[in-house]
Amino acid sequence: MRKKFVFVITMLAIVFFYPNALWGTQQSEDTRGFAEQEESDVREFGFPEYQFDIVVHDEKRVSARLQIKYTNNQSYPMDDIKMILPANALSGEEHIKLKELEVVDRSFTYQKNYQDITLSLVKSLMPGETLEIKADFDTILPCSPDKFGYYQGTIRLSNWYPVVAPVDKKENKWASFEPLEFGDPYYYEAALFHGTVKVPGDRQVISPFVPGKKQGLSKNNYIIDSVYPARDCTFVIGTGFREVSQRVGGIHVEYYFQNEDRGFAAYGKDVLEYYLSLLGSYPYSRLVLVDLPLSNYFGMEFSGMVFLSTSYCVGLKTIAHEIAHQYWYGLVGSDQIKEPWIDEGLANYCALLYLEKKHGSEAYCQAIKEIKPERKYLSFLPVSAYPEKEIYKEAVYARPALFWDRLRSLAGTEGLSQGFKKAQTDYRFQVMSGEDLFCILKKEYRLNNNQIRGLLFGDDQTAFPKKH
Repeated sequence: MRKKFVFVITMLAIVFFYPNALWGTQQSEDTRGFAEQEESDVREFGFPEYQFDIVVHDEKRVSARLQIKYTNNQSYPMDDIKMILPANALSGEEHIKLKELEVVDRSFTYQKNYQDITLSLVKSLMPGETLEIKADFDTILPCSPDKFGYYQGTIRLSNWYPVVAPVDKKENKWASFEPLEFGDPYYYEAALFHGTVKVPGDRQVISPFVPGKKQGLSKNNYIIDSVYPARDCTFVIGTGFREVSQRVGGIHVEYYFQNEDRGFAAYGKDVLEYYLSLLGSYPYSRLVLVDLPLSNYFGMEFSGMVFLSTSYCVGLKTIAHEIAHQYWYGLVGSDQIKEPWIDEGLANYCALLYLEKKHGSEAYCQAIKEIKPERKYLSFLPVSAYPEKEIYKEAVYARPALFWDRLRSLAGTEGLSQGFKKAQTDYRFQVMSGEDLFCILKKEYRLNNNQIRGLLFGDDQTAFPKKH
């Protein structure tokens, strides 16, 4: 009776969140093509462009002039543009302080609170049309061993600048961020990042998008260039960092540490090498791993960069999980607020596949056996639906591995890899919904609705031939 009840409740949740994926085969939007044309001019694809002139005054204050070129990539006119102040929205405190705001050659008014700014345009921004926003602002950093702030002389500059909000395509409205006690309740559209960052004294600037000092400028002025679109532009700024670097083809895996070399450059190289085979190409020339004291995380991912905590004993699974996020959320974006199971579940499962490759099938099988298949809270809920962190982690990180394990048992490891690569090709630098993902799986593996439900709920799937 209990199993039947759980099945009915799960079905209702799936029907509510993904009606088109289970009852139809239409893919929500064709975003294919960019990953196959990486050498072309990315500006042709209408990605937002962020141009920074950053001055780091000291540990507590950063000021910047920001120019944003934003193109309306929707099918309808935009009467307003929403800008989020991420550090404010995620903390409930005012860290980003706007000083000046301009929309070039356009009349506008705006409403502002500490979390976001809504620009009301006198003339609508038509589909395919571009506008330019200029903003001067200060970012005041808290003293905190977190992903945003300064601690022990090192600045962690993440979620630190005003950003045009992503569009919730299902609801045709701007997304909002919210402060929660756990999870990553934010996500960004991929954008191009350029500019300069000036730091005081002998400070080091660590970022995958800061290749070196810009010729003709002062020795403390560094150039910013993402080359390809990225989800964010994050920096670590400090002193005393040492570097160990290894190469995977043309990609530099760089590991920065202040005290102990924990050997993470070699780990990072091995993990990335495996993911290149499992998931496909990695477009950036650098993957940066940085040791930092972090109070609430073993690791934290950003575009092209991973923070690894020195406050905890970080293992190979953490490194594999965070590097998997370079593909899941980084290259293929997802809504981490409403659908955290997509990127966290995939990152967790890819890490399990890496550990199987590294240590054999016994470790993988044991990890799958330890996952509890039935619980009150389903995996497909938004972050805010989970009452506590452990319930959230079990539902969102661990339990999706059962779905992927069942699919692998049917399609084989190589077949599963082809499905992953299909998602990476179709949605690179885009935002993939759960509905989009289910549609890819149905087409790639020629699954019908009953078979998808069988994979989700663990029912018999004898109509689908097993591969080894």
